[in-house]
Amino acid sequence: NAYKLIVHELSTHYDFIIFDTKPAVDDDVKQVMLATQWVMIPTDAADDSIDGARNTLKFIKAIRRGNPDLAVAGAFFNAVNMRTSVAHDYVPQIREAWGPLMFEPIIPYSQDAKKAEGYHAPVSEKYPNGKITRNFSKLVEEVLNRIGQERPVPSVRPLSLR
Repeated sequence: NAYKLIVHELSTHYDFIIFDTKPAVDDDVKQVMLATQWVMIPTDAADDSIDGARNTLKFIKAIRRGNPDLAVAGAFFNAVNMRTSVAHDYVPQIREAWGPLMFEPIIPYSQDAKKAEGYHAPVSEKYPNGKITRNFSKLVEEVLNRIGQERPVPSVRPLSLR
């Protein structure tokens, strides 16, 4: 598994290695999950995204046969426009249904994120004081607390495997 090799090689240089995969349950994502310890599930306030998250949870359960250490850190709302009635309807329903699986911060839909993507740069680098950066920082803190890490990550450096 190439991802296991990547994790092994980089683990001496990094405290955390994050793979941002496509939203799919296929062999590429399976290979990543076989090499990792934690999964975070992004979702938005829509039926199809919720169905996708449920399918991901089922997929993770199947992957555990090959990687018994794989665990779900949690799920979080990503790219949500809280000014819509759909978001106001879905967010509380999903929080109630999924309970402790959900992280508290909501990552808002943001033009800053789109602009940073166009620059091939992290949004936290291009817009360090933006709302989306603050929410991502809160999410990172909550993730670290949940998975048992006591110290915050000092900075995030993207590593491209292209």
